[in-house]
Amino acid sequence: MDFEAFFQGVQGLQVYNSYKTFITAKCVAEAAFKGEEAAIEVYRITAQFLGHALAIFIDMLNPELIILGSIYDRTRELIQPVMMR
Repeated sequence: MDFEAFFQGVQGLQVYNSYKTFITAKCVAEAAFKGEEAAIEVYRITAQFLGHALAIFIDMLNPELIILGSIYDRTRELIQPVMMR
């Protein structure tokens, strides 16, 4: 799995919905903030993967600082609680 692509929303851009339009990270985030369960579940799963990946990264390399991209910053309320478990 390409964690960077997954967390930057690239894989989301490659998914078509039933209307043959692209599903973007932005539209999934907007839906999650509106309370749509499917979009919230996407963010829950994403947060779990991010938390696991960061835990492995921290255990292996013991970095002093980790910088996450702008998608994380804009959707922190959706990701951080699950990621920190």
